[in-house]
Amino acid sequence: MIADTFAGRVHVEWEKGEGASMTPLGQLPFFIEYLKQGGLFDAWVAGCPLSLTSPTAPSKRDILGTVMLSVLAGHRRYAHITTLRCDPVNPPLLGMAKVVSEDAVRRALSKIAAETGRAWLQEQLDYCTRPLLREPWILDVDTTVKPLYGHQEGAVVGYNPKKPGRPSHSYTHRVAISNSRLIALDEGDVTFRYKDYCRNGQARYRTMTLSADEFIRRFLLHVLPKGFHRIRHYGLLASAGCKANIARAKELMATPMPPVEPPAVQDTADPDLVTDHRPPCPCCGGRMIIVEVFARGGQPRGPPSGDGIRT
Repeated sequence: MIADTFAGRVHVEWEKGEGASMTPLGQLPFFIEYLKQGGLFDAWVAGCPLSLTSPTAPSKRDILGTVMLSVLAGHRRYAHITTLRCDPVNPPLLGMAKVVSEDAVRRALSKIAAETGRAWLQEQLDYCTRPLLREPWILDVDTTVKPLYGHQEGAVVGYNPKKPGRPSHSYTHRVAISNSRLIALDEGDVTFRYKDYCRNGQARYRTMTLSADEFIRRFLLHVLPKGFHRIRHYGLLASAGCKANIARAKELMATPMPPVEPPAVQDTADPDLVTDHRPPCPCCGGRMIIVEVFARGGQPRGPPSGDGIRT
């Protein structure tokens, strides 16, 4: 197959047979052709706010090309860039003179101010995504790729080629906003419902309209990194023992227990009955005997020493 790259037209062939070697960058020539035909890589390099004045400094194309190759290879550390330096094929296809070292990448990226770099990347992202926001489109994804643990609220039957009909959540995964709160998408604006907790009654339910890119930005703030799970409360505030844990914490901090109003005296009640305010035992439920109460910041007295015990 022929691919038109920055190094010219190249002929791509794959090894055949069971012993053929594999590489994560095997399809890269065709991706490079896409970048060249769309002018995306050249614009990305030209718009980079990086300025190096040393005559021995690497070019912006070599630095950004090294970063791109590292990301496409699945690298997660600067040190992994070293593995690219033995690749004599792919860097020239991007029009690079060489693969720079990890130290050169570190120094170069550190010279880009955070706000300037963010504006540069946002401009490149908008160039690719804004035309799509003006077109009607339908999201077609396999919503069962990441099933949740059982039959939670919001789970629906989705399409999975290997396990048809497996219950799963919709594409928003009920993170930050559910699909039922999305009202309309008009000319790049998203309208949705929300609750204003400063109001009471039906006035609490209101609608808001945001631009599509602002809506996506806010939504992505709630997306967790890989390996994390979203929960509402944990530790002492876990719902299973929240009340008991808070009561125990107040007891340990010697915080006064809230007053308990005695029940209203009925005609059949014992007038001499006294309400027992002693805390219940978390194990057997019986009333606990208070041995000692010490002020906040104080230390409980220790047990008696063996020298003072006489039998």
